Amino acid sequence: MLALRWIAGTPVAALITAALFAMMAAMISQPVAGWTTPKPTPRIVITRKIIETRPLPPKPLPPLKEDPPPIEIQPAGAGEKPTIPMETPDHTPAEAGPKGGAGVVVAPLIRVAPAYPERCRARGAEGTVLVQFDVAADGSVVNPVIIESSDRCFDRTVLKAVSGWKYPPATRGGRAAARYGVVERFSFEIEGE
Repeated sequence: MLALRWIAGTPVAALITAALFAMMAAMISQPVAGWTTPKPTPRIVITRKIIETRPLPPKPLPPLKEDPPPIEIQPAGAGEKPTIPMETPDHTPAEAGPKGGAGVVVAPLIRVAPAYPERCRARGAEGTVLVQFDVAADGSVVNPVIIESSDRCFDRTVLKAVSGWKYPPATRGGRAAARYGVVERFSFEIEGE
C-alpha cells in the first residue's frame, strides 16, 4: 500500500505544484490598477564648506592687586622629602551673586591651591582664569564653570582645585542655605625665568 502511494502520489503532487506556479506567474504578470511606477530616489550630496571667521578678542581682565610671593623650595636632608613653605595666601573672597545674598563675604574653610600644569609650564604659558560656582547648603562646591580663561591649559586644574574647596554653611532664617554665583580668579605666572 505504501508503495502504491509513492507511485501515484508523486506525479499528482508534481502536477499540483506546476499548476500553482502557473497561476502565480499569471497573477504577477497582470498590471494592477492604480499602481504607479516609483519615483527615482533623490541623490543627496553633502559637501563641506569652510567659512573663515575671526576669533573674538578676549575680554580684558582687571589688574591684580598684588603679585603672589615667589615659591622657595627648601632642600631636604637624608631620607626626607623637599618641602615648600606655605603661607596663607592673600585672598580677597568674592561676593556671592544676587541669589546668595549680595554683599555676603564668602571665604572657604578648606582651600586647595591649583597646581601649575606641567604642560603649560613647559611651553611657558601664563594667564588668568575666572571660575564661577555654587556652594551647596553643606558647604561643598557644585557646578563649577570657567567664565573666562586666557589659556585653556589651566581650566582643568582650576576646576579640580575648586571642586575640593569647603565653605562654612550659610544660614537663612535658621536653616542651611546654598550660595549661588560665587566667582574666583586664579593667576598663573612663571617667576624667575
